[in-house]
Amino acid sequence: MKYQQHKKSPPPGVVGFPKLNQGAFIEWKTQTIRFLNNILPIDSVYIINFEKEVKQRSKSSVEVGIGILRLLRKILKIISVIKLRAKEPNCIY
Repeated sequence: MKYQQHKKSPPPGVVGFPKLNQGAFIEWKTQTIRFLNNILPIDSVYIINFEKEVKQRSKSSVEVGIGILRLLRKILKIISVIKLRAKEPNCIY
């Protein structure tokens, strides 16, 4: 997901963190939760943590979500290699 920050500056004297584009954030979060629900059990720690940690439309919140997804990707790769080795033990992957 590309970070799309609002171009509008905060009012004078207001200090805050830039927010990501709300529409893009909601779309990314919704699609990700739908994907996770399609491939994992509903009580999966990945789904629970993603929903718990990715609430704000800020760069740090998105980075946490991406970190959860990267870890899941690594685990799914390991599982797929284990399954392939079980089917074809003489092959090198």
